[in-house]
Amino acid sequence: MVILVAEKLEVVQLPVESVIPKADLRAPSLDDLEEVIIIEKPAIHDEASHKAGSRGKAAVEEKAVECYKIAELTGKGTGVIAQRKIFPGEVIMSEEPWLVIPDEIFEDTEKTEKFLDRKINCMSSGKIEQFLSLTDCRNPEDPTYLGIFYTNDMNYCGDAALFPNMARVNHSCRANSEFISRPDLGVQRLVAMYPIEEGEEITINYMPMSDEGSDVRPVRQNYLLTWYGFRCTCTACTLQDGELEKDDEVREEIKELLAVGLDNLGPSELSLLYHRLFDINGKLSFMLDILDQIYRKTSCTVDRYLVGVRGLSLAILVHGEDSAVAMDWRHRAFPDQLKIAEFGALIG
Repeated sequence: MVILVAEKLEVVQLPVESVIPKADLRAPSLDDLEEVIIIEKPAIHDEASHKAGSRGKAAVEEKAVECYKIAELTGKGTGVIAQRKIFPGEVIMSEEPWLVIPDEIFEDTEKTEKFLDRKINCMSSGKIEQFLSLTDCRNPEDPTYLGIFYTNDMNYCGDAALFPNMARVNHSCRANSEFISRPDLGVQRLVAMYPIEEGEEITINYMPMSDEGSDVRPVRQNYLLTWYGFRCTCTACTLQDGELEKDDEVREEIKELLAVGLDNLGPSELSLLYHRLFDINGKLSFMLDILDQIYRKTSCTVDRYLVGVRGLSLAILVHGEDSAVAMDWRHRAFPDQLKIAEFGALIG
């Protein structure tokens, strides 16, 4: 065992399998611990380093724009295509909201319609044109402001928001990306969750992973047809024969576990759910919630440490190294020197 003390955790590009290994989370052996462990020391922040970090983030955001293009796709309308290989954790797109409708207004159709009329009529002609270019799945022949917003809005910290460029991202039941809210930066991010090859379409899953998003094909098809007006033809929805049977088996197992409720599952069952979701390209943000449950229900110091490190790796990939979520997991993985000493005594 080698223990290294570092000034900060370095973020490296890793295959998603190394962040989410398929080993059992709940029962690590001493052999599992024969690796280099990096223990984080609190970093010293000053104004110069903060400015340098800001410049670095700006460069990353600028580079991220180069990895995709918006294009017309046969039979699907507009979509987003990777222009190079994109790795898990890369920010593909970062966009400020054009419209944010508070949840208490969004719940009332009449109030939402009046809110939209007032806000859109104050936009420039260019913005109005771009807004009207978006799809109204409920009334495509005669689109309305309300229909366009309902079709393209997304959750932004509990409110409904419109991001016109991100609205071009299409659905897949085996999506490779997710929308991640960063209100501290004033943006919504499109983040790659699984490897994306050059020329591959960048997709998200429109459905909640805790419900229809992880269910079998007929349930998913019905949901998408009801709420978005299309029949999905993604890779998961076009599986046949043995591949379809295998996919159905995994999804039925997920469904049974979710029916019990995360709060009622033990660490071993949560671990099984975690890996089954990985098998269907589940949303990593939801899988991070499952890791949170595993961490809370694990009492062994060594096991908690391993779950904490894995949670930190996943939090950095999903939300970013500088996010509040990553900071929370960082405190869990490396709480204090006393815990580190206790961990060393257990494995020494």
